[in-house]
Amino acid sequence: MQSNYSNDLAELRKYSGVWTENLTVVEEILRSSSECVCKKCDALKPLRTHHCSVCDRCVLLMDHHCMWTNNCIGLKNYKPFLQLNLFGQIACWYTIISIWLATKQESQAPLADISGFLYFAKMWDLLVGKMMLALTGFNFYIMSTGLTYLEFRNMMETRARGLNL
Repeated sequence: MQSNYSNDLAELRKYSGVWTENLTVVEEILRSSSECVCKKCDALKPLRTHHCSVCDRCVLLMDHHCMWTNNCIGLKNYKPFLQLNLFGQIACWYTIISIWLATKQESQAPLADISGFLYFAKMWDLLVGKMMLALTGFNFYIMSTGLTYLEFRNMMETRARGLNL
């Protein structure tokens, strides 16, 4: 447990605004703070670390637990997650354009038999493509603000409580 914590200290310095060369001072500050000990697994954890109840472990810069990858999205796998979103988006729109071009040519006899299926596939891809567009856009927006989804959600909840909504 201690080795896992010490491996994350360099990333703590990089992503948590702690710019010091003396890591023992940072370690002592974190040990003395009750907020830097996970209440669920009793491990020391760097700042901006959250405990995932599904994986039952602490994840540095945890964004969320993704049901599609069955993994926590955090610091070490955020880039592949964004790539998955982006390539899924590209695949949806490629399929929509391919089906549209195939159905545009009505002179082909084999397409008449499966035109209902192609229409259903095009509508399904439009639905999935719009949802993927919203998901990808939201993830890129959150990434541009420098927040994780959990931090963004907490910020919005705090604002809503402040406005008494």
